[in-house]
Amino acid sequence: TFLGQGNTVFFSPPAVGYYVDDVPSSDAYAYPSEFMGMDRVLFHRGPQGSGFGRNGAAGMIEIVTAGPSEVQETTLGLEYGSYDYMGARFGSSGPLGGDFSHTLQFYYNERDGYVKNTFLDRHTDDREAMGILANLYWNPREDMEWRLRVLVEQARDGSQRLTALPGNMIPGSYTGDLFTVRSDLAGETSLDRYQISLHGRRDFDWGTFKSITSYQHWELDPSTVDLDLGSVPDFAQTSRIMQEQDYETHEFRFESPEDAGPLAWRAGLFFSEKDTSGDTLRTFPVGMGFFASDRTLFDIEETNVAGYGRMTYQATEQLSFEAGGRVDYYDTSMSRSSDNSFFGATGVQKYSTDDAYFSPSGGLRYAVNDQVSLYATTGLGIKPKGFTAFSNNPTYAGFDEETAWANEIGIDVRSPNDDWSFAVRGFWNEIDDYQLNRSLKDVGSLDFIILNADKVTSRGVEAEFRWRPVEQLQFQAAVGFQDTEFDDFTDPFTMADYDGNTVPFTPDFTAAGGFRYDLPCGWFVGSTARMIGETYYDAANSSEFRQDDYVVVDAQFGYERDDLRVTLYGRNLCDEGYYNFINDQIYAGSPGDPQVFGVKVDLSF
Repeated sequence: TFLGQGNTVFFSPPAVGYYVDDVPSSDAYAYPSEFMGMDRVLFHRGPQGSGFGRNGAAGMIEIVTAGPSEVQETTLGLEYGSYDYMGARFGSSGPLGGDFSHTLQFYYNERDGYVKNTFLDRHTDDREAMGILANLYWNPREDMEWRLRVLVEQARDGSQRLTALPGNMIPGSYTGDLFTVRSDLAGETSLDRYQISLHGRRDFDWGTFKSITSYQHWELDPSTVDLDLGSVPDFAQTSRIMQEQDYETHEFRFESPEDAGPLAWRAGLFFSEKDTSGDTLRTFPVGMGFFASDRTLFDIEETNVAGYGRMTYQATEQLSFEAGGRVDYYDTSMSRSSDNSFFGATGVQKYSTDDAYFSPSGGLRYAVNDQVSLYATTGLGIKPKGFTAFSNNPTYAGFDEETAWANEIGIDVRSPNDDWSFAVRGFWNEIDDYQLNRSLKDVGSLDFIILNADKVTSRGVEAEFRWRPVEQLQFQAAVGFQDTEFDDFTDPFTMADYDGNTVPFTPDFTAAGGFRYDLPCGWFVGSTARMIGETYYDAANSSEFRQDDYVVVDAQFGYERDDLRVTLYGRNLCDEGYYNFINDQIYAGSPGDPQVFGVKVDLSF
C-alpha cells in the first residue's frame, strides 16, 4: 500500500500506478512479475495525476532501464540456489552503425516448488519464467530520437502458493505446516505478456515534445486452483480462470527545458483503450454427494481520455510553489453471463457508465539553508467507478469512484559533505467510498465483488536515514507507522459495523535497514532486514485472518572488479514463517519465501 491505499485483486483500478520507460501498465494483476536491468527506480508518493498520462491516485512506481552505451558492451549472469534454482541473464548494448543503437536484455529462470503436496507426493508450485526486452534507437539528428521497444514475458508455473489455515473446516486440509498441502489437484498457472511501444522525442528552444504509443496483450490461460486444498472427494471445490487483456495507450507530453529558469512545467494528453475478457469455471459441493458448477463469461471495455499538467515556480532562492491538475473522462461497459448448473443461467447482463473527474494538486517547498528544507503537499486522488464480473446480482455488479484527499508535510536534512541524511514526513488522507474486495461465500454465494466503504482515514509518520561514516561503509534505514481505519462502514450483507477497524492489507508498522561494507581488494559484505507489523486480511479484523509481525533477514558476501562480480547470498536467514497474503474466502494463505541460499556470477565484456 501507498499511504493507506492499495491495489485490489481484480476489477477495481489500481491506486498505485506503474510505468517502465514511459510505458504504463494497466491493472495491478497485469504488472510484470520480474524486473529487467534497471538504471533507476523512482517512488512518487501521493496523487500523481498531474505528472503522468496514466493516473496514479495514491502514487506511482517509475522504472527507467539503461539506454545504449557509446561502445559495445555485453553482460552475462548465471545463478544457482536452493530448490534447484537456476537462472541466466544476458545483456547487450551499444551502437549498430549509422544513427542506430540498441539495448537487449534476456532472462531465464526456473526452480522447484516451495510447497510439498503430500497427497500427490510432489512440489506443486514450481516456477519457470523467461523474458526479453529489446530497444532499437534511431537518432537522425542531435535533437531527435526514435525508439522501438519490445517486451516479451512468459511464466509457466505450477499451482498458486496456497496452504490451509488452522480454521479451515475441510477434512484433512490443514497440515500444521506453511509449506505442506494435501490437495488432489496439482494446479497450473500460465502467463504471457507481449508489449510493443514506439517513442518519439524532439527538442525545441521552448522545451521537449514526446510521443509514446504502446500496445500490450496479457493472457492468463489457465489458472487452476484446488479451493478446498484437500483430497476428500465430498468437499471438492475447484476454480479455473482464463482471462486476457488488450491495453492500448497514446500519450503526448510537453516539458520545459531543464534550465528553464524560475518556471518549470510538464503537460500532456493521454488516451487509452482497455478490453478485458474472461472465462471462469468454479465447481463446489451442494450436499449429499452432489456438485454444482458455475461458469461466467465476461467482457469489460474501458476508454480513458485525460489531460494533465503541473508547474513549479521558484519564487525566491528559498521558496518554490507547485500546482497541477488532471481532467479524466472514463467510459466503461460490461457484458457478462453466468450459467449455474444448480441455480440456472442468468442470461446476458449488460452495464455501462461514464463520468468525468477533476484532480487538483499543489505544494510548496522552503529551503531553510543548503542542508535543510521543508515541504507540504495536498491533492485529490480519484479511482474511477467500474464493474466486477463475479456478481450475478445487478445491485452489486458496479462500484463507485474512490476519492482521497491526500496531505503530507516533511523535512529533508543532509550534512554539508553529504555523508549522512535523513527525512521525516507525516501524512493524513481522508478517503471517501474506499474500494474494498468482498467475498460473499459466507452468505451463500460465490460472488466476489467490490464494495465502497463510506469513509476511511489513513494517517502516519515515516522516516528514512542514510549514513556513510567512511567511504567503504554505508548504512540505510527506513521506518513507518500507519493507522488506516474505517470511519464509516457497515457491511450491507451482515450489517456488521466495522467503524474503527483496521482496513485490510495495511500493516500498522514497517521497517527496513541494511549496510554494505567494501573491503580492500574488491571484497564486500552486506545485510538487510525488513519488518512488517501486524496485518489484517479481512474487514472484521478476525484473528484467524491476521498475520502477526515478522522479521526477514538477508545477507550477501562477494568479490567484484570492473568485469567480474561473484556473490554468495542467503535470504530469510532465520527461516521466518509468515503469510504475505491470506484469502478469507477459502481459509488459505500464501506463505512468504522460505530460507534460500545461492551464488551469482556476473561478467561484462
